[in-house]
Amino acid sequence: MVSIAARAPIAFRAAGACALTGWAVMAATLCHGASPAGSTSSQALASASALAFIGVTVLPMDRERELPDQTVLVNDGRIVAAGPRAQVAVPRGTVRIDGRRLYLLPGLADMHAHLSEYLTGTSEDKRAVVRAELLLYVATGVTLVRNMAGSPDHLDLRARVAAGEIIGPRIFTTTPIIDGANPVWPFAAKLTEASQADSLVEGFVRQGYDQVKVYNGLTLEAYAALMDAAAKRGIRVVGHVPFAIGIDGAIAAGQYSIEHQRGYDFDGVRPQALILNGGRNAERFSSWQRMSEERMRDLVARTVAAGTWNCPTFVVDDMMSDREKRAALLNQDLVRYLRPETRAQIVSNELDQMFPPEASAALRASFPVRYRMLKLLSEAGAGLLIGTDSMVPYLLPGFTPIDEMQHFVAAGLSPFEALRAATRAPASFLGIDADGGTIAVGRRADLLLVEADPLADIANLWRQRGVVLAGRWLPRTEIRRMLDGLAATYPRSQEKPSPR
Repeated sequence: MVSIAARAPIAFRAAGACALTGWAVMAATLCHGASPAGSTSSQALASASALAFIGVTVLPMDRERELPDQTVLVNDGRIVAAGPRAQVAVPRGTVRIDGRRLYLLPGLADMHAHLSEYLTGTSEDKRAVVRAELLLYVATGVTLVRNMAGSPDHLDLRARVAAGEIIGPRIFTTTPIIDGANPVWPFAAKLTEASQADSLVEGFVRQGYDQVKVYNGLTLEAYAALMDAAAKRGIRVVGHVPFAIGIDGAIAAGQYSIEHQRGYDFDGVRPQALILNGGRNAERFSSWQRMSEERMRDLVARTVAAGTWNCPTFVVDDMMSDREKRAALLNQDLVRYLRPETRAQIVSNELDQMFPPEASAALRASFPVRYRMLKLLSEAGAGLLIGTDSMVPYLLPGFTPIDEMQHFVAAGLSPFEALRAATRAPASFLGIDADGGTIAVGRRADLLLVEADPLADIANLWRQRGVVLAGRWLPRTEIRRMLDGLAATYPRSQEKPSPR
């Protein structure tokens, strides 16, 4: 039956501390930053179609390199020229942006996001929530998101953003979550009979979803049928590893991406523990501590051989298991740019209720081993993606991808490897290599301009000067103007709520 309802602990602590510092830097940039020297009015810049970044250091992200003193020309949403400043002529009428002592790189991607629905309820307040979320992504250099629990609303939102009706990152979206007879989330599609998988996938493909998302409760038979139906129609299957399948089964079946390191995190756990509290318990999450080096290396090798990608989302478990950090978040100036509805969701205690304290503690204790797994996957050449699980409570839209990259660096990856997982790798994963993820002639002009070298220190990504979104230049002054405009429309009560 199918139904659808309307390195070491020290490094981990350092990664968490950097997040709060980064939010403060970003807040200072957006709330108090001066206008870039020599710029024209923000409205003129934002509306221009022809741009030239002159004298900038380019991080093309095709490989680890920096190209100093370059000129990059953008016209009609595309990069039309790039090369040494002395060799690239700037056409008359082009808006010139002084790139000296600045760094230009591809826009960032959040490959595990949960966007609010745009049309549900039809109220203007509801639509304003979504517009604010999308603008916050752009304000932090995120120019692409993969929405991980889709609906017809998200298909409509994807089209509106693509048409330029709404300012927001480029959207790719999975199907609704597909779960078993007792779904975790009430909005999930229930697949309880293998015979219904083909029609379910056919319907989702016809509607235009980009990927199929699976979840914990699928049976072995339903999962196998779903994989077959997806393969027949050329659509990838991503998501959690169902408890009945296990990590070995998911890798063997060809699941394209694994989210949150699911499956690896219950390897060897007795089935009864996966039933208890929906698997959200200490016995499951402490399984990381019991994984042998031999078993980890075997899983890494087979993950790479199968071409399975990983989007670990350390940041959601970090924030969930650290009440002090959540409290500190509420003191950030950035909170004023969130609608009251969004702030209430972010400080919600929903996850505290779902994850008992001992489960959260086991999650936190697992980080050194999970970091080890990430490092081995990277060394073996596995596909890795930056994702956050925003809008899960406590996660600011757009601000957490940089936090996640700092976790990658804390695990032992280089800043380039972390940044690749947010730029070039997402384009490769989505099959849009020729369209984005790197800086080259012909690529879509989704770009980020920063004031210091992120390959020297990934935290320099917080020091943003402006964003190019589909060829539109949004300097930080323009972004601040738009955010201030949104904030001015919010209800007047702006008290900062306390975490429960």
